[in-house]
Amino acid sequence: MDTEEDMAFMRLALEEAKEALRKGEVPVGAVLVAPEGKVLARAHNLRETLKEPTAHAEILALREGAKRLGAWRLLGCTLYVSKEPCPMCAAAAVAARIKRLVFGCLDERAGGAVSLYRIPTDQRLNHRGSFGQGSWPRSPPRSSGSSSRADAEDGEVPEWLIGAVSKTAVGATPPGVRIPPSPPMCPPPEAFPVYPAGRLWYHMVIFPKGGFSLLVIGKPLLTPRQIQEKVQELAQRVNETYEGTQHLVAVAILRGAFMFFADLLRHIKVPLVVDFIAVSSYVKTDTTGEVRVHCDLREDIRGKDVLLVEDIVDTGITLNYLRERLLQREPRSLRICALLDKKERRVVDVPLDFVGFQVPNVYLVGYGLDYDNQFRNLPYIAEFKKAT
Repeated sequence: MDTEEDMAFMRLALEEAKEALRKGEVPVGAVLVAPEGKVLARAHNLRETLKEPTAHAEILALREGAKRLGAWRLLGCTLYVSKEPCPMCAAAAVAARIKRLVFGCLDERAGGAVSLYRIPTDQRLNHRGSFGQGSWPRSPPRSSGSSSRADAEDGEVPEWLIGAVSKTAVGATPPGVRIPPSPPMCPPPEAFPVYPAGRLWYHMVIFPKGGFSLLVIGKPLLTPRQIQEKVQELAQRVNETYEGTQHLVAVAILRGAFMFFADLLRHIKVPLVVDFIAVSSYVKTDTTGEVRVHCDLREDIRGKDVLLVEDIVDTGITLNYLRERLLQREPRSLRICALLDKKERRVVDVPLDFVGFQVPNVYLVGYGLDYDNQFRNLPYIAEFKKAT
């Protein structure tokens, strides 16, 4: 099943979630799909309506699907849920031998698949083999000579697509997507423990008057851990360069660099003052080529050392414009620190003194980077693609 089909079934799950919300229930919806792509069951939370503690969307969908198939083993089926299943529902999916699970926003307080517990891949469970060892990008370490019972029985390693749909209720602000910590019982993360490389993450906004907008965040590029390690490395180089400096002015280029700037400053040990300059040259994913200054410096930088901090350098047009503008004010020195450098896009050659990562020529969001002023709050950096 391809991503377009997954998105279509996820939309059905979100429709069920909206129906639950209309009834005063916790807005969670689920859709169970047969191997051939036929919808077996649709359900939403009905705990309050039925006064039934187990009437979760996932449980109701699994019950209806088993009834229609005449079997409790739902082999080859996919379960789509608008929110990460709780421990009860995650365990029910394991027991029902679900092949694939596609869920939406993470539940950091009660998630049983990723956030708090990783029930589907817990090696202590009797039926964990039903999901195979391919649920994550890399299989958990196994002792020599061991094998997965499901691999032997089913002849294939089932796929899991664990998306991150950030669904907001009416009037709420889209919270974005957060990568949860790895519980101690699970193997330590090597890169992206939750989202397999090449999968798509979703960001969905439900509008007050109905309907929703679906945006797709593509393959993750940099994890929060990789970013923070690089920030500390850059700060150390800045400290060495400006050792003994008494008049350092650190300038953030708004709005993209605000997150990188704040994290960087936490590790800079030399005395400094902070200032900001706000510019724009992009409309959604396209650069206009015209640089507009919306907010200029308040500090007088004449005779002072200036560190200009940027999130990403691509064409170099904006950065070169600011560099020339600031040099006219006769600072003692002017250096540039950029977290990301997209050399393939360079139009104007700008000298960079401190560079974090070289990145490919793709549109990136997260960690201050945006698409139409969205996704700045994501703690990681990912390639951005807009869904049709």
